[in-house]
Amino acid sequence: MKLINPTPYGQIFICPYHNIVHLEFGNLFIRISFKELSLYRL
Repeated sequence: MKLINPTPYGQIFICPYHNIVHLEFGNLFIRISFKELSLYRL
């Protein structure tokens, strides 16, 4: 995974091999695919 954006509150990772985005904020962990992310943007 490649770290995209670290902040004091969390981190955003991307894995182009598995086509996922991983979000960590405090004790909240979210793993979504690129397709799910594009649906969320609508």
